[in-house]
Amino acid sequence: MSKRFGLEIKKARKSAGMTQERAAEELAVSVRTYAKYESGEILPGDDMVAAMMQVFDDPCLGYAYLQSESAVGRAILPKIRTLPGVAAGAMQYHLALADANDDCIRLERICCDDKITASEEPALSPIIEKIFDLAGKGLTLYLTCPKRAKKNRPALTERFK
Repeated sequence: MSKRFGLEIKKARKSAGMTQERAAEELAVSVRTYAKYESGEILPGDDMVAAMMQVFDDPCLGYAYLQSESAVGRAILPKIRTLPGVAAGAMQYHLALADANDDCIRLERICCDDKITASEEPALSPIIEKIFDLAGKGLTLYLTCPKRAKKNRPALTERFK
């Protein structure tokens, strides 16, 4: 396990205003086990990370876990360098959405026959990149304002089943 993810756990716990003892209690693990998570000595499993996200009210922790500890997450998740403020995140998402909307007709023309020909591939590639960018901006916006979205989010344990 990377020590970097252990630092992410520690950061999430401190942001939630908890001691290691309280976090361990909430997560139903020993303080020693919890301390090993934070030190990077052992890697928590998916269920434990989902529980940490809920206890610390921090969906960014799950994203950090997938980006740092999961080969699948590293392969398919959009990269998020830094989380902007809510307003900047909303504006970045809006601009990415506008770019994606501009490409809708081109995308429909390319994909309407359910086949991508070799001559269509060069036109499709930048459209797919914009869609991926839009997904990243949407995820960034979601992670930027988790408190506001909390009412509309299903419980983390439900989402990860």
